[in-house]
Amino acid sequence: MIIWQTWLISSISLLVLILKAQSSINAPKQAVLDLDGQKLESGLDYYILAAVGGAAGGGLSLSSRNGTFPVDVVQHRNYRRHGKSVNFCLPHDKNIRLPMSQETAIGDQDTLGHHGAIIYESTDLNIQFSDTPAVWKLNKADELGRRFVTIGGIAGHPGQSTVNNWFKIEKFGVYGYKIVHCPTVCDTCKTVCGDLGITIRNGRRWLALSKHHPLRVVFQRAGTI
Repeated sequence: MIIWQTWLISSISLLVLILKAQSSINAPKQAVLDLDGQKLESGLDYYILAAVGGAAGGGLSLSSRNGTFPVDVVQHRNYRRHGKSVNFCLPHDKNIRLPMSQETAIGDQDTLGHHGAIIYESTDLNIQFSDTPAVWKLNKADELGRRFVTIGGIAGHPGQSTVNNWFKIEKFGVYGYKIVHCPTVCDTCKTVCGDLGITIRNGRRWLALSKHHPLRVVFQRAGTI
């Protein structure tokens, strides 16, 4: 009797786990929301800000770690500074920035806003500062194994040659998001996965892969601050 009860409890527990896993797989992806509760769209400009102000720092900009090119993504220490705005590009965008009259419809029409495609969580995308033609790119490891985020990537063209140019936005806890590098646009590519966090170097706050301390961020539509 005891053996039968144990088997029954184990079977029920296993079934519950299977159902939860199946539910998670089939669950639709959630749209990424800005601070006003609006869905992020490709082609629009946003500030990426630290979700917690004060010592957590401010928005993102560009600077040179070595006084020469290429320049890397840096976070302002002052939380009141919003930095440079960015826009997002999905894998099949024909152009990361198009004139308003020539914008390309991407995906299902039901998911499109006025400007472009809705940005969903855990979806491969390029990130581009609004005044810079190149997109974010994960740099090669330095002498200490650190991998900083730089610019110089080419928008679109998913594949082996662009695998370091792709990032994702994922929900991080109850409030805010994190930016992740773990591209799935190339099935045959060897990829490195990790969250983006802050690495302190020479008193500056540089965006880089971080194993244990993701930067919690929020998104603010440019022009609404």
